[in-house]
Amino acid sequence: MKLKSTLCLLGTLSLALLFALPADAAPQRRRGTTRTRTQPAAEKPLALVVLLENGGIEANLEACLGKSNRRAKITVATAGGLSIPIAGQAGLPRALKDAAVALSHLSAPLSPSLWKIERITLEEWISRTSDWLLEELVKGFQAKSGMRSLYAKLIVLEDEKMTPAHAVSVISSLAKTHQVDVHTLVHGRNNEFIGHDGAAFGRANFFDPLKAAGVDLRAVYQMNCVSGTLMDEWLELGADVVNGTLGTKNNYMPHQYFHFQKYWVDGSSFGNAVTQAYADARNYSEPAYSTVGMIQSIEDSRMQVQGATGLTARPTLFQLAAPIVAGAVRTAGQIAEDLKAGGESLARTIAALLEQGYSLAEAAAAAQAAFLREGSELARGLIEAGVSVADTISTCREAATKLTYETIVRGLKLGGASAKDIARGLKGQAQQAKNVAKWLESAGFGPGPIVKALRQGMQCNLATIADALHGAGTSFQHTAQAMWDDIRSHTPQSKIPAAIGDLIQVMATEFQFTVVHVAGELAKLGIK
Repeated sequence: MKLKSTLCLLGTLSLALLFALPADAAPQRRRGTTRTRTQPAAEKPLALVVLLENGGIEANLEACLGKSNRRAKITVATAGGLSIPIAGQAGLPRALKDAAVALSHLSAPLSPSLWKIERITLEEWISRTSDWLLEELVKGFQAKSGMRSLYAKLIVLEDEKMTPAHAVSVISSLAKTHQVDVHTLVHGRNNEFIGHDGAAFGRANFFDPLKAAGVDLRAVYQMNCVSGTLMDEWLELGADVVNGTLGTKNNYMPHQYFHFQKYWVDGSSFGNAVTQAYADARNYSEPAYSTVGMIQSIEDSRMQVQGATGLTARPTLFQLAAPIVAGAVRTAGQIAEDLKAGGESLARTIAALLEQGYSLAEAAAAAQAAFLREGSELARGLIEAGVSVADTISTCREAATKLTYETIVRGLKLGGASAKDIARGLKGQAQQAKNVAKWLESAGFGPGPIVKALRQGMQCNLATIADALHGAGTSFQHTAQAMWDDIRSHTPQSKIPAAIGDLIQVMATEFQFTVVHVAGELAKLGIK
């Protein structure tokens, strides 16, 4: 961004704790009805319009904090341009833990060795936070994995373009060919928000003209103060879902937006993204507000959501596939090719085909042909598409795919299937425990999970388990330790001595050692 734009956004983040001027109370209005769609219609691409308002951080600081508060000293941990308020040196571990959870998706380094403790004024903390959030905002808008991965068009209106007339023109024109999301990163007052040079966006000059144009709005995120008084305006305009402050409350935590951005991009519902964003921002904001006696500002900044709270940024799998088959008979292979070309994953392609009514065998064969992936990736894709382990194994063993069990098991593990579920599925295929153990070991499962899988998934006894692990190349020590750990996990204390005796006898038989030798080796492992 050019320098002027940067300064403008820093102004918006006066905002970096949005210490905005109080607003007069005004009753909320409830007019009109809203649509109830839970996902966007698939026929239009998505577009995002960001309304970004000019402002001045210094002006708000003195007016809202006062000279004494803005000069108050707070303790912070600083690294990578980010400063996190903490309660003294002892508070650093907790602060870093909170930061790791709340900010893991951003760029701040979280290694404790990179952080330093310092005392700075609240004014300096706000300034640093503004700069840091600005960088994250720019990266979020520009990164291919961020907002630009969701929207066919992304338009930011700022400076002289941030006027009611121009915004109405842009949104109205864009809505003819796109579904439009709107994010308002602006100052706010009762029933209006503020644009360039103090221009007020209200019912007469903004909402009514958009309503007359019949725009197709979807999700509206409001960062502005007193945005609760505008929620009905957006809903009456036709927005599916909108957030806002609690009535006439101010939003003292505009940095919620940056967390919302992450959850929204990652696929959370609008309602959940708003809720989680507030929780994340609260974690590292409370210490600073407590310092100047403004802890109530945290609660005042909580957001509410109205409309289709379950709406997500991406369309459903059914909507992805429906336009492809509408009006024409298409093969599963053609649909899979189209979905792949549209950027969908193998798993989502399989799920879309299944949702369209294709058989599991047809969906698997079409997806494998379209993606030309290694065999294990097909098994992984089926699991990630919600197909059961047993059905995945059966499908992958069909003639069209001809995958080996070892390859299938590797893919099942990559897809998140447990060793126990895999063993149960292979038992249904009448596979021997020795082979199952070998395939599980090849896929990367350790002796412990394999022992449990054989016992729970295939109902094997000790002798069969020992034989299977030995056959898979597991050493005496690792076999004994894994079997002992499993025995202790499910055997009553009163039966442990007998279980140890059984283990000694089984290990002696399997590894062809004397009972005395096995007992001695087990004792070295603490098994006695």
